[in-house]
Amino acid sequence: MSLDVLYVAWNRLEFTEFSFEMLLENTAWEHVSKLILYDDNSQDGTEKFLAKMSNHAPVPCELWQDELHSPPAVMNLYVSRSEADWFAKIDNDIVVPPGWLEAMQEVIDGNPTVELLGMEAGRGLPVTPEWDGAYRFEAGSHMGGVGLLKVDAFRRRVRMKEGDGRFGFTEWQHEYRPVRGWVNPDLPVVSLDRVPFEPWATLSDRYVDKEWQRPWGKYHEKADYWEWWPK
Repeated sequence: MSLDVLYVAWNRLEFTEFSFEMLLENTAWEHVSKLILYDDNSQDGTEKFLAKMSNHAPVPCELWQDELHSPPAVMNLYVSRSEADWFAKIDNDIVVPPGWLEAMQEVIDGNPTVELLGMEAGRGLPVTPEWDGAYRFEAGSHMGGVGLLKVDAFRRRVRMKEGDGRFGFTEWQHEYRPVRGWVNPDLPVVSLDRVPFEPWATLSDRYVDKEWQRPWGKYHEKADYWEWWPK
């Protein structure tokens, strides 16, 4: 199975710096064919940061620049150019933990009909003391915009509609019904715009004011999704 990582950014430089550092550190790059950095005409230095970091990528790396302002449009663009079987879509507010890719591939390998596999803290069941260590597939009505996606799932179906900003991917899943769901139990894949402590909470407020992101409810303060983060 060949797999690309598609990292998507639009402004939010501070989020980008941290999430990209964790992506570099915590990804099993021996399983990745290519890293694609997509920048949506950022105006805050994010594009310059990604251009610099592209020279230090552990696998062949391409920097794509456009002004689509639409996740479905970015995915359509990727699918039209892709030579891989799968891609991991990671947004610049997503912090991936050690072992995330191996866990997701474990689920794909054990469930060959799955086409879209989502990952985000709080979507599945938490790890318990009785857990046997195996990650499983949990079917769902849709997966979010972050996870492992099979390229052929898009090529065999009608192209996603573009032009509705952030919307379109969930609606496409409901209409065309690819085999989709979530990794279970949860992986501690954290969305920075939902973190309740500093500096992320204040940064989120600033980004919302600039209309660089939507307001989201925060994780519970006692959640332990980020316990693995470097201190």
